[in-house]
Parts: sequence; structure tokens; C-alpha cells
Amino acid sequence: MHKYVVELNIPENKNIVVPISMNQEYHSGEKLGALVTRLKELQCNVTFVIADWLRRWCETEAVALDAGERFLKEHASLFDNTKVVRWKNWIESHKEKFDFYRKKLDDAYQSNPVFQKKIERTAKTTISHEDINVSRNYLLEEYAVFLTFNDFDIHVYPQPISSALSYIYVLFPELKLPAYKHSIVKARSQVLRKINNLPLIARTVYGSLEDVLTSSEISDKTKGALITNILNLMVSVYDRLNFEDKDAMDDILSSINSFFSRLCSK
Repeated sequence: MHKYVVELNIPENKNIVVPISMNQEYHSGEKLGALVTRLKELQCNVTFVIADWLRRWCETEAVALDAGERFLKEHASLFDNTKVVRWKNWIESHKEKFDFYRKKLDDAYQSNPVFQKKIERTAKTTISHEDINVSRNYLLEEYAVFLTFNDFDIHVYPQPISSALSYIYVLFPELKLPAYKHSIVKARSQVLRKINNLPLIARTVYGSLEDVLTSSEISDKTKGALITNILNLMVSVYDRLNFEDKDAMDDILSSINSFFSRLCSK
């Protein structure tokens, strides 16, 4: 069982793309494992695009590609039966589209002061390279690749969408771009602490449900109906108790819903 859980509510059986930033904690080890597990539970068609070659803007190409090799070896078990494409291979296989959008973005950067400011602000806060030109090229290449994702339904990333990336959707309104979904990674202990804040009666019901939901004697349809009824009951309990912290309530219910969904998919 992972130390982390991922809250990600998207429809099942969608085509999903997940670009992987190897130097980020949320895209390695157990946090990445929790994300992969959640996506498999949703029975989606997932493509992971490993942003190793992109790092050549900040280090040598050889170092970037070597980091990609090591990353794939260290996480090989996570990517079993999953489509994984490295950054350079993705660009080469979508070269015409990539070159087209990279030029479009370069032109927009030169001619659109709003976009230019957003790129520079995002570059300073996310890339933090001492040379702003390096950070700018890094982002413009990254976003040009994102624009080649138009055959996917959903783009999943464990961070809120940046100001610069959100502006891309404004720059290219004619494109069918995938919906951007922010996956939230939380420590399992954090989720459990929130569960412990439930009213006693709701906590008692919750604590007895795992045996029911993992039982092979109960159909998935029945389990799904049970989950819905329990969540409705908990909302009703909070409404009657005039629970003041609505954000916490939403967070708890989302965690419970995600946890129940994982139990039912086992």
C-alpha cells in the first residue's frame, strides 16, 4: 500500500497524457506510484511523456539523456503495461506539429507583451535558471509539446495550471486541447486524520465498511450504490450539525470517495 493517495476525479476510459518532470518530488518514487495506481484504477488509456531531453536547456544533452535512462530503470515496475515515450522521441514523431507550434509560440512571445510577461514570470518561479533565455526556451519548448497533445482528452499534472500555460488556451482557441486536470497528492496519514475528525457515528460507519467493500460476495454495482448512499448520509449529517468548515468537509468527502473507489477497484 502506498504512503500517498491521489485525488483525481475524471471519467473512466479517457485518453490521458501525463508529462513527467523527473526532477520534481511529486513525479518520482511513491508519489509517482500513487498517481500511476490511481490512473490504472480509472481504467484510462494513459501515455507518460518523460521530459528528460527537455532538461538539456539547463544541463548538457548527455546528462539529460542519462538522467532519463536512470529514471526509467528506477521506475520500471511502475510503468509495466503502460505507454511511455521519452521527450526527444515524442518531438521526432510529431516534428511537423511541434515545429509549427514552436514557431507560433516564438512569434507570440515577440509580438504579444502579455504572453511575454507571463512566460518570464513563470520562468522565474518554476525554472529559476540564472539565464532568462534558457528558462524561456525551456518553457516555450515544453508548451509547444503540450500543443501536440490535442489527440488526448485530458492532461494530468500534480500542480495547478500556470498563468503562462493557461494563456496558451487563449492564444489557440481553435485547437482542441485536452482538459487540464490537477492531481492532488496527499499522505495517506493526512487523509486518515481528516477521517478521524468525522462525527462519531459517521466514523463508526466508515470504519466498518472496508470489510463490506472488499467482499467478493457483493457486486460492484451494489458497492457503488452503497458508496453513494453513505456519502449522501455524511453530507446530511454535516448539514444538520451546521458544520462550519465547508472546505474541510469537501476535502473529507472527496478523500472518502476516492478511498472507497480504490477499495471497489481491488
